[in-house]
Amino acid sequence: EVTEAAMIDSINYGYYRKYGELKIDREKFVESFLRRFSENASLSRTYKIEIYDVNELPPKVSIKVKSAETVKVFSTIGEDQTFEFTISDQLDAILETPY
Repeated sequence: EVTEAAMIDSINYGYYRKYGELKIDREKFVESFLRRFSENASLSRTYKIEIYDVNELPPKVSIKVKSAETVKVFSTIGEDQTFEFTISDQLDAILETPY
């Protein structure tokens, strides 16, 4: 949802009016994506955002978001254990219109 909204925010409407094709602005997309992501992200985690590719025409983005989490499991039988894991989400998005 964040990626789609950021892509829509970054549409170059002047180019669309002139040529009838969707084109996004790279800088606006990155700015909007980071702002929207930070508004929805958990403050207790650390995120690493990798933006691999932003094609302006046709509008396509490739993003990877990683977050690390440490969980401590308390045991009444043995010793406590700590688990560390990384969650990684990769997304390729293309913005299309029905026209």
